[in-house]
Amino acid sequence: MSWTFADLPVLYGSLAHETGGHDIIHADDGLLDELRARVRALFHRDQAWLGVLWDYWMDEATSHAEVHR
Repeated sequence: MSWTFADLPVLYGSLAHETGGHDIIHADDGLLDELRARVRALFHRDQAWLGVLWDYWMDEATSHAEVHR
């Protein structure tokens, strides 16, 4: 952990997000691709843009959720 975080414990959350969130999601090969595909399949026709949006942000959304379990 960077020494600059020492006086700002509110920043510890970002460290948890990066190490506990992204690392866990990427440790399971294919998990992120499977999540993207399943979520995109939920949106049809006029809501297809929501599937694309979730596809784009899936890594961040799952990393955030993993930290807050």
